[in-house]
Amino acid sequence: MDDDVTVEPADLSGAFKLVGELLYHFAILEREIDLAMGKLLGIAGGPLDIVASNTDFMRKVKVLWSTEGFLAAQPDIDRKKLLKQTWSSITQLNDDRKMAAHALFERIGDSVVFRHVATGKGLTVDTVEWSPTDVQAKVQHIQRTIDNLQVILRDMKPYAASMDFSDRRNSGLVPLL
Repeated sequence: MDDDVTVEPADLSGAFKLVGELLYHFAILEREIDLAMGKLLGIAGGPLDIVASNTDFMRKVKVLWSTEGFLAAQPDIDRKKLLKQTWSSITQLNDDRKMAAHALFERIGDSVVFRHVATGKGLTVDTVEWSPTDVQAKVQHIQRTIDNLQVILRDMKPYAASMDFSDRRNSGLVPLL
């Protein structure tokens, strides 16, 4: 991708479709995260919309995971695996979303090609190509992640306070003794 080339929007219609499709499905994922956060925090409707619209995406995910961790009974091995896998999926999908939303792109054939800039141990600039098949795989990944979020919420066993002081959540009971 040449830094000095400007592509006319008419030439980008296929790229617009691919980027738009990914962003549309990601918005559904974000709304599911909003609803899950609202369910765990006990808020809905306007108050949830206010909180969600004033919270960046990864902060929502952290609030959701922290709340789930606080409210849920200690998860079993399978649940821990699902939680870890879902967290990883969400962060990976968010990286895709950031590229689609913030990187310059062009159309090459049926694909969209992004100018991806990363900093860390220096500056790297490279190109990332998404074919229509790649975008469909990302959309399916989003749907599987939404399904996993719904399973996590559906199968959550609420935490019940006990005299087990090895669980830090029970430390609030000490003054009652």
